Amino acid sequence: SVSAFLSKTFDIFSNPQFQAEGICGWSAKGDAVIIHNLRDFSDRVLPQYFKHGNFQSFVRQLNMYNFKKTVADPTNGEFKHPLFRRGMRHVLHLIKRK
Repeated sequence: SVSAFLSKTFDIFSNPQFQAEGICGWSAKGDAVIIHNLRDFSDRVLPQYFKHGNFQSFVRQLNMYNFKKTVADPTNGEFKHPLFRRGMRHVLHLIKRK
């Protein structure tokens, strides 16, 4: 089965409203997720899905599922996992916690 965290995270980055508002979305190739506006992501998106606005807590969860930051820059919110891709919800069950 798919963890609630992965399912909600997939929903967040697939939400066209968040993309349209420039908060977060998929990379052009659909192989990474990008947080464009950290403040809005923490203040508006996280509480809606996870009952908290703690970005570091969200990142820790991503790390537990082996997501990797795409660049070393700590201000950049771009993360990748080989099985976490736009339109590929059906493979989420293959992503396991460390």
